[in-house]
Amino acid sequence: MVKKISSKRTQIDRDQATIMAVVAVSAALTVVSIVVSRGLWNQTSYLGRVIDAQKTALGTLKTNKDSVSKLTESYKTFNEQKINLLGGYRTGDDFADGSNSDIILNALPDRYDFPALMSSIDRLLMGYSADGPSGTDDILAQAVNTSAEPVELPFSFSVDTSYTGMSQLLERLGKSIRPISITKLELSGSDESIKVDIAAKTYYRPSSGFKISEKVIE
Repeated sequence: MVKKISSKRTQIDRDQATIMAVVAVSAALTVVSIVVSRGLWNQTSYLGRVIDAQKTALGTLKTNKDSVSKLTESYKTFNEQKINLLGGYRTGDDFADGSNSDIILNALPDRYDFPALMSSIDRLLMGYSADGPSGTDDILAQAVNTSAEPVELPFSFSVDTSYTGMSQLLERLGKSIRPISITKLELSGSDESIKVDIAAKTYYRPSSGFKISEKVIE
């Protein structure tokens, strides 16, 4: 009788151990399933955000592509006008002549170019008996300039002209599409013949460059 009871207890203990093992395994599987499900959900959400960002970027790219086509046509029309922004001819040789694109580029250049500056001032002095223009070619200092702010470029020149010629020259400088600030103006001579000494400055603005940004999706 004692052996029979002991055998039943042994069987019960085994059954309980089996149940405990099943419960433990089930609990472990449940925890793993929750962790895996959470990971899959997070991954799915992340992929969704990436896809949304890609769609936005592609939409922006398509819009920019369409804008480039329209801008190209507008630029062509603008640059091929026979009469430019200054009222000069597109293909002429006078100080006010030249294509609209060249005029705009001369207005505020994005790089230091001292010879081009002297050539531009020479063009403004066309028709005058001039000494200069002259200035200091500071190419070494400007080569390491990283500022995005406009940089002053001083220059000077003198002309022998009449009072009327002086007035026309000042008017021409004032109408220059490239900003010119006169810092000194000295006159000598008579009404018939005037020597005009001018010190002035213009500017260029270093290019900030074209940057493509990256976005981290979290």
